[in-house]
Amino acid sequence: MENESADSSVPTVRVGIINPHCPPVFSSIPNTLEAKQAVVGGDLECWALEGHVGIFCNEEGRLRGLPYNRRITLEDGAMEGFVGPLLLLGVDEATGDIESLTEADIARWTQRLLHPAAPEIKAHTH
Repeated sequence: MENESADSSVPTVRVGIINPHCPPVFSSIPNTLEAKQAVVGGDLECWALEGHVGIFCNEEGRLRGLPYNRRITLEDGAMEGFVGPLLLLGVDEATGDIESLTEADIARWTQRLLHPAAPEIKAHTH
């Protein structure tokens, strides 16, 4: 009996991968801790953005001297800078489970992250 590929049994999620000084790239990755860690290059730190969208970054990025990527202006006006590769994805607000970005998320964030020379993401306030 042939072994089934491990990838076929693991669900995938649609994510945005944002490398320093580059526009975002949207693709699917396995919905595993290892796949997410591979994108950011280490242990994960999660930041909620708006609605169900969150950013994962490398928890030790600053300590490791990773290059500057983007900054975010939080709803309270505080700013937080991010270093190293970022992973943009959906997070179910009720359960905390990872979910795919929607087409609307991709359209909105493509515009917001398109210009790495102006590295600011402003959280939408209602």
